[in-house]
Amino acid sequence: VSSIQLYAAGFLQTPIGWFIYAIIIGLLWQLFYALIVVFVRVSPIIVALAGYLAFTGINLVILSRPGGIAPDWLIPWGEGFTIFNEISGAHFNPVVSLIMFAMKKLSFWEFLAYVSVQIIGGVLGTFLAHFMFEISIIQFSTNVRTGSSQYFSEVIAAFGLVLTILLGSKQKTGSVATLVAFYITAAYWFTSSTSFANPAVTIARTLTDTFSGIQHGDTIPFIMAQIIGGLLAYLVFMYLSQSKRI
Repeated sequence: VSSIQLYAAGFLQTPIGWFIYAIIIGLLWQLFYALIVVFVRVSPIIVALAGYLAFTGINLVILSRPGGIAPDWLIPWGEGFTIFNEISGAHFNPVVSLIMFAMKKLSFWEFLAYVSVQIIGGVLGTFLAHFMFEISIIQFSTNVRTGSSQYFSEVIAAFGLVLTILLGSKQKTGSVATLVAFYITAAYWFTSSTSFANPAVTIARTLTDTFSGIQHGDTIPFIMAQIIGGLLAYLVFMYLSQSKRI
């Protein structure tokens, strides 16, 4: 709320101003977070989830209402999706391509081509990241990510992502890039799996033995959970589409 008030008052009109403001707010939030965890002895995940829900509620109530204001330069947060949207649809995600195939927006061969390129792109991106940080280019992850909580988190993450894309496209195509960027950022924090939500990303992460990796034995359950989440989102979208309000 303070950021909206400061922007309206003319104090946060540049990216530099917002960057400084974000650093200050981030430090204050981390201090507040630590004090609650240490002195109140509340589980860290509860504090994190409460913070996420609070910020999400503020965004939904203030930013999306008629007359709600936000600086125009915030839009490029999802610019990667915007740039490639007119060329390929900017799926970046086999689950999204699967849903597009189910909706008959892609042929079977187009679907296979999309998935193949997405996986290859993810793997090459992993190798590129390793090269940039001067670590071994070819690695195999030993990071264990298993358990029902992790798999359920991936169902939720993929469900929310696909539903955000489908409903966003239904309402206003130009807003999808920003919606996806905000959703993935939030989902990273409110899911125990850190929201892979993408089979291509999951496969690529088997090839990095860093904190972001996943050992190959855990990939199949993750990918299955992501597909289930995507299909559930598609079913919910089809149900909601029957309403005249959608």
